[in-house]
Amino acid sequence: MKTIGTLAAAALAFTLAVSSDASAEGLRGEPFGGGIGCGSAYADIERWTPAEGPAAAYIADAFMQHGGSLWMALGYDDTGFWSAEGYAADACDDCDQLDLVHTTFSGTRTSFSVLTSELRDKSRSADDPAATLRAGIKQRLFSLAAKTWPVTKLSHDYKLELPKHDADGKIEKFTGWMAEVKKKDGFLLRFGPVGHPHMCWCDQSFTGYTLAKPKASK
Repeated sequence: MKTIGTLAAAALAFTLAVSSDASAEGLRGEPFGGGIGCGSAYADIERWTPAEGPAAAYIADAFMQHGGSLWMALGYDDTGFWSAEGYAADACDDCDQLDLVHTTFSGTRTSFSVLTSELRDKSRSADDPAATLRAGIKQRLFSLAAKTWPVTKLSHDYKLELPKHDADGKIEKFTGWMAEVKKKDGFLLRFGPVGHPHMCWCDQSFTGYTLAKPKASK
């Protein structure tokens, strides 16, 4: 299985020009998926806060670096938690996808496509594919922020925790999750990659579920 999503060669060249993202934690879990090509799971776990700068640029740069292995915590609103999630496709070198996802405190997930097929096609035919892709991701996030994604109102007083792992990122006992977000006396959600076997390949996405909901106000 492909562990880090790949983009076109031009996009990879752009990645080298982006400053190293020391905040990302690469995790690996085995076994995974239960099918041919899904023997292990990999994810680059990140957290964005306003201190990191504008969210759109931060997410775009992280995706250019990590592609379909990216899972980024973005904060929570009154109804649930927001994340940016990459989706890797083994059978295609430059088909990794990026979604903005809202997971309610009850575990219901709603995805908003960020890297659309139209944007992918536009970047492929551009003189500078990587720059076009990055700019398109930012523009799409701006559009979502104006209508759907309350990025300026998100709260960040929660803890992001990872499963126990060694120095190489291998999870000691992988049970399916790679990121846990929680607030004391409040919510507890977990997120992890899911493998979808397809012939001899494995396409990856992420899932999320709730272990605890916020307590009702008295």
